[in-house]
Amino acid sequence: MHTELQTLSSKCRELYETVQRWLRAERMHEAALACKELCEQFPSFVGGWEAGSFIAQRLGNLPKAREYIDRAIASGGQNP
Repeated sequence: MHTELQTLSSKCRELYETVQRWLRAERMHEAALACKELCEQFPSFVGGWEAGSFIAQRLGNLPKAREYIDRAIASGGQNP
């Protein structure tokens, strides 16, 4: 398991793992919905914004990908 995940709250970890499962299955729209919930509930979790950036890029929304990576940087890399 990724070291960062070991320090997260259980709900944050659960949502992040859901996002990752959808990504592995290449189900970008489902991943985007799960990631939206993750970022709304845990806005200081950099992993959520990084995943959102990746998803937006894969969906062809480069401005949104840039916005999300900027949010990841601005979050300060904190974990809930």
